[in-house]
Amino acid sequence: MIQMKTIEEVREWFKADHYAHACGVWIAEVADGYAKCTLQVENRHLNAAGTVMGGALFTMADFTCAVAANWNRGVTVTIDGQINFLGAAKGGILTAEARRRKDGRTLGHYEVTIVSEHNAAVATAVFNVFQKS
Repeated sequence: MIQMKTIEEVREWFKADHYAHACGVWIAEVADGYAKCTLQVENRHLNAAGTVMGGALFTMADFTCAVAANWNRGVTVTIDGQINFLGAAKGGILTAEARRRKDGRTLGHYEVTIVSEHNAAVATAVFNVFQKS
């Protein structure tokens, strides 16, 4: 079981998630069954149309779910995930919030919302997770 107490300890542990860390996703808050992460949109996140790439949004949503599911528990992995793109984001700061909706013995369900800095809906995602330990 992971026993992190401070936000700094959580951030340090999740640096091992090299891809999300390299993408610039930042852990802003954690609580039981909850996480909030942010992403400062940069040119590297944009597609040819000048909007944030769907893969960047999925990475942000998946990582935010991972933080909510793992920071105070044993290792938990995503077993499936789905994202719905609701609006284009072109810049600024995006915020993702993950909330646990179902907590079973080994399976869980999380919902993630991503909004722009103007609180415009960008995406929603759902993830089912498996707690390995």
